[in-house]
Amino acid sequence: MKYHQSVSTRSSVWYLDRVVLVLAVSLGLFGLVAWAILPPSQAPLGTSLGIPAASWLVTLVLGLVLRPFPTKLTGKVDADEMANAIARKMSIAWLGTTWPALILFVLAFLLHLPRAFVLLGMIADGVTMFLLLHSTDQRLEQFAETWCGDQYDPANPEIDKFLHDTPPASLS
Repeated sequence: MKYHQSVSTRSSVWYLDRVVLVLAVSLGLFGLVAWAILPPSQAPLGTSLGIPAASWLVTLVLGLVLRPFPTKLTGKVDADEMANAIARKMSIAWLGTTWPALILFVLAFLLHLPRAFVLLGMIADGVTMFLLLHSTDQRLEQFAETWCGDQYDPANPEIDKFLHDTPPASLS
C-alpha cells in the first residue's frame, strides 16, 4: 500500500470533522461546568483518580473499536456511498465515545469527586474522541482503498471527489 502525499484539502466528510470537534469541545465545557458547580471534595484518591481514568479507558477502547472502517469489500467506486457509510459509522462512534464522559459527569455529582480530576477526565475524553475520530487524508485514503478493492485508483474522479471534495468533470 502506497499512500501519496497530498495537501490537506477539504474532503467530502469535512462536516463530520466539525461535529467531532464540537463534541470534543463540549465535553471540555461540561468539565468546566462541573468545575464551577462541584463543591470541594474529600473523596479518597483511588476513587478520585479511578473513575475519570476508567472513563478515559472506556472512551479509548470504544473509540478504537467503533472507528469507521469498511466492514465489507464492495468493489464499488461511489463517493456518495463511501461518505454515507462513514457518516453512519461515525454517528455510532460518537454515541459510543460520548457516553463515558457523560456518565463521569453524573458520577462526579453523585460521588462528590474532586473537581480537578473531573475536569481533567472530561478534557481527556474529549481529546481522545477527537484524535480517534478525526478523519485525516491517510485514513480516508485507506477507507477508500479498502472499500473499492481492486477498483481503487487515486486518479478516479469519484475517489478524488471523496478524498478532496472536487466535483467530477462534466462530459459537456
